[in-house]
Amino acid sequence: MKSFDSVDRGRSIHGIGKYPYLLILLFSVCIFMIPKALYSQEPGKAVSGDPKELLELGDASWEKRGTKLDTDNARAVEYYRAAAAADPFSYEAHWKCARALWWLTDQMLAAANVKGGEHEKLGREGMELAGRAKLINPDGIEGHLYYALTAFHYAFGIGMIEAMKGGVFDAICEDLTWCQKRDETYGGGIVLRGLSSYFRIVPWPKRDNDKSLKLSTEAVKADETSVRNVVYLAAAYEMLGMGDKAVNILEVAVAMEGDKEQEPDFKRWKKFAKRCIDEGRVIETETLF
Repeated sequence: MKSFDSVDRGRSIHGIGKYPYLLILLFSVCIFMIPKALYSQEPGKAVSGDPKELLELGDASWEKRGTKLDTDNARAVEYYRAAAAADPFSYEAHWKCARALWWLTDQMLAAANVKGGEHEKLGREGMELAGRAKLINPDGIEGHLYYALTAFHYAFGIGMIEAMKGGVFDAICEDLTWCQKRDETYGGGIVLRGLSSYFRIVPWPKRDNDKSLKLSTEAVKADETSVRNVVYLAAAYEMLGMGDKAVNILEVAVAMEGDKEQEPDFKRWKKFAKRCIDEGRVIETETLF
């Protein structure tokens, strides 16, 4: 079984706040010992070495991300990777690269274009970057959030049971719970949606479909324009054996206008909902995270 220790950097690091000298020592050690593999993928020739410029280029590419397996976000990953390599102390570069990796892997999953090995690889890289972000700024919500979200993909890559045994799901729950206490409505309900997914897909005995439904309902309230939030609510009803209710919720999702500015891939979720209705099949709840 793969060891989870190698990808669990930064876990619960916010608890060291009581011992500032220990935090400084730990951070210094991590800065020099973190593997070069974290930045192993070289960016394209157009990428310069100035951290500020790289972040700006990454942000510009991120804003162009679309509804397909787009090259703009892949380019954003390259820019953010290079920015993190150029400035190992940049909280922004690390969490933004983790976010871009999460989005990219998520889009690949929707396109059925990623095998388990790629989920494991990209998820691991995202966790390492987000874990580093947590070391740099233990109080930043972004590092904790994208550690958890990329960990979902890592868990999918290595297998849910192995992830459970290796402590991956514990780490996901810990970070998302931390985010919920900090700001549960952050990102239009993405924290609540993540927690709902955790309780929906975590293996027994920790699975709790009632809690998943409650959290998903709260996520919809946090951002009623999010088609994805509504689809996840349908999945929560499906897991409780309430198929008719799930279909009704999916019909709501199909009829929604969506908000491209807030949710660039909303059309993906409308199509997903319509396909589930048309084919009369069970929602693919195991890949909704």
